[in-house]
This record gives sequence, C-alpha cells and structure tokens, in this order.
Amino acid sequence: MFKTLSFGIGVALAVCAPMLTALAEPEPKQIGAFNGWTAFAYTEGKEQVCYVLGRPKTSEPKTARRDEIYLTVTHRRMAKVRAEVALHLGYALKEKSTVDAAVGPTKFALFVREDSAWAPDAKTDKALADAMAGGRSLEVKGVSARGTATTDIYELQGFAQALKAIDAACPP
Repeated sequence: MFKTLSFGIGVALAVCAPMLTALAEPEPKQIGAFNGWTAFAYTEGKEQVCYVLGRPKTSEPKTARRDEIYLTVTHRRMAKVRAEVALHLGYALKEKSTVDAAVGPTKFALFVREDSAWAPDAKTDKALADAMAGGRSLEVKGVSARGTATTDIYELQGFAQALKAIDAACPP
C-alpha cells in the first residue's frame, strides 16, 4: 500500500510541479509602449526588475533560419544593475566571436554566449544605452556557429522614452 501511495504522490508532484513553478514566476506588467519599444516591470521576491524590449526593424539575410530576435535593457534595483544591455540574436553564435553594435559612428564589441551578446562591463552598458537614447538606429552584426553573417537594424525612435519609463519605475 505504501509503495502505491508513494508512487501516486510522486506522479502527482511530477505533474503539478511545473504548474506550481509557472504560478510562482512573476508576470511582467507593461508600463508603456513607445514606437516599437515596450517598457515592463515586475517583482521577483524582493527584487524590482524593469526592462525595455525592442525588436529589429530589419534583419539580413532574410533566408537565415533564426529564432526570436530582440534586445533588452534591464534595471535590477537590489542588484544595483542599471541599463544592462542584452541582445538575443536567434541563433547559436560562433564561439569566441564578438557581436558588433554601432549607433552612428560609435561602436561597441559585445561578448557572446550561446545565442546572446552582452557588454563586457557596466560602463559599456551605460555608454551603449546612452548612445541608443540619443541615436537614430542601432546596427548589430553577428556570426552564427555555422558561419552565417547577420545584420539587424533597430530603429531607436521611442527608445529614450521607454528608458525614462523604466528609470521612473526602478529608480536607483
């Protein structure tokens, strides 16, 4: 009897655990939308997290098979993280390569891991976010693990307003 009861409890836990985890995950709330840039906020435990999300206006080559492509800029109050830029390129990036990001003449080399790229430090994050806030477009170039070169162009109209919205929702 205990063997059957134990098995039944194990099955119930295996079935219910993913649902309970999903219920425990915070649901981001949209705090503003600005010309293709959307600002969100949520609380994770005691941590207040705010982020801006944007998608590229164009991506080349059009024939490249890619998952979702997007950029986030995140504030985490408790961790004292401000304007952390993350690019998700939608494919496995070439190991030990960099992703090149440019706003006008200002260029940034981002380190890669799997399908994403980040600034090497907080100073570069701030410089990139500031350049984006004052720029017209962001050009992102990466190379896949298979050797395919891609270029994504993000239009930056509305980015500064979205950044201000998360600044207000997650002040330092």
